[in-house]
Amino acid sequence: LTDVELGPAGAAAYRRVKRMIEQSSFGDLPISPIDFITHQLESKGVSVGEITGRTHAVMYEDGVVKYRTRTSSPAQNIETVRKFNSGDLSVVILNQSGSTGISLHASEKFLDQRKRTMIIAQPELNIDVFMQTLGRVFRTGQVVPPAYKLLIIDLPAEKRPAAVLGKKMAGLSANTTASRKTDTTFASIPDFLNQYGDMVMAQLMEEDPQLHAALGSPLADGDKGGLKREDAVRIVTGRIPILPLAQQVELYERLEAEYSELMASLEATGQS
Repeated sequence: LTDVELGPAGAAAYRRVKRMIEQSSFGDLPISPIDFITHQLESKGVSVGEITGRTHAVMYEDGVVKYRTRTSSPAQNIETVRKFNSGDLSVVILNQSGSTGISLHASEKFLDQRKRTMIIAQPELNIDVFMQTLGRVFRTGQVVPPAYKLLIIDLPAEKRPAAVLGKKMAGLSANTTASRKTDTTFASIPDFLNQYGDMVMAQLMEEDPQLHAALGSPLADGDKGGLKREDAVRIVTGRIPILPLAQQVELYERLEAEYSELMASLEATGQS
């Protein structure tokens, strides 16, 4: 849009945001995480392949980041898989493009039969695609099962998206096997996005009205007194990042402790 099309107010807003960006410091945040990861691994002598479908990338030359283009084709992907399974590559970086149609497990048919480890830096939001991706290294004919590692930043706000992922995995498993647990369950993922977590969170907010007010009073009053339970944990955890870091840590610790205590009590009495 031209300045005329934007209008005086729009053009002024554009210039204001542009100055804000130019004056901001993004520190060591890489513009392309995939290329940064690749660069760091290769600088340590680790060979890396990629199946992502990307056509734009950056490269690092003497500390300078430069734009480059890259090609991506089915034939290249097949060759990357072959090199990995033969031991010529130590790492393959995948995204949705590599979620189906390839085998990267420790197969009895492959030259490299070492245990595979899948490190998940950013889970796919679509749970079906996410589970399909996990299956690239967990397949029939493997001589040793893989390991999975889910990277989560050491910040309280990371607990919510991790809990959302755990809920999706448990729900998908329950729909297909009648059990919340499978071979690819992440036992360390927080599990409180459910009706019991709602009970605990609403009670915590009732016991600490000052904290509830600091979060913008997100829970409405219930029909029978107290605060509304439905969706309480999802609603409140969406507000937690606005609190000072110490308060975030404290609230999550209280939530997890009281949730664990409630679940232990319900399971002991057969009510869970």
